[in-house]
Amino acid sequence: MNSKYAKWVFWTVVVVTAAAFIGGWAAGVPKLLGLGAVGLVFLTFQLYLARLGESRFQQALPAAHNFTSPPATAPTAKKPPRAVAELTADPSNPQALVEQMLGQGRFALLLRSQIIGNLSPDQLAETREALEENSSFVPEGEVVLGAVDDALADGKLEDHEILARRAAVVHVEPYFLDRFPVTNREYYEFVAAGGYEELPIWEKEIWPAMVEFVDETGHPGPRHWRDGHYPVGEENHPVGGINWFEASAYARWVGKRLPTDAEWVKAGAWPVALTRTARFQRKYPWGNT
Repeated sequence: MNSKYAKWVFWTVVVVTAAAFIGGWAAGVPKLLGLGAVGLVFLTFQLYLARLGESRFQQALPAAHNFTSPPATAPTAKKPPRAVAELTADPSNPQALVEQMLGQGRFALLLRSQIIGNLSPDQLAETREALEENSSFVPEGEVVLGAVDDALADGKLEDHEILARRAAVVHVEPYFLDRFPVTNREYYEFVAAGGYEELPIWEKEIWPAMVEFVDETGHPGPRHWRDGHYPVGEENHPVGGINWFEASAYARWVGKRLPTDAEWVKAGAWPVALTRTARFQRKYPWGNT
């Protein structure tokens, strides 16, 4: 039955029943009065049943559809994906261990002389591919270190200028340098693997202070993280909120080390010998201004 029509019928019956009750009471007709009273009781019971059914229907609705009541619990914040370290590899499966280390960005460890000989041809190829994708080769050469900024207007440095400024010419051996900054996701691998508990990769003089290397909630990790995790959606952001000791420990964990001052200058300024007594060295990686 149409709900609008049903309501019209219901209220018509209410009016007629009420009129019978009032008319019977006013005219002193017991039968009419009794009929009206029975009708009112019946209508009251019908209203009760209707309300009861509506209440049970509301309770049966999913919480998302029950707009009259708030959700029982607040939605929880999404956490970053699980670290590779949390997905334990089978120690008896060398391929799985290699895949785990590659997933953690520790390909440099696999290329060490103690390990590289145990890699299969496929594993070696995969490891070298990771090296080529993530690192750049910097050839050997000489760099000038010291207070020579004012002499680098044109990028040219004469030996007498270097001596006059008590600068130094330093020879740099060839090396590989990461192409990209370490991301939150990469550093998270280090944290999740227990890197802050591996004392051998940390400088001994900093051991007593390591209890202070915690995030906003007291978990080991960068200062601005919470609950041992980086902010959601920032997995590819460069990691921040760490000091030199933390950066150095991470580098050791992945089988690398931090660049020296001379290596930074070599990669950034890219000096070139012009003559036996003169060399060209940029002031900044992008030029001299």
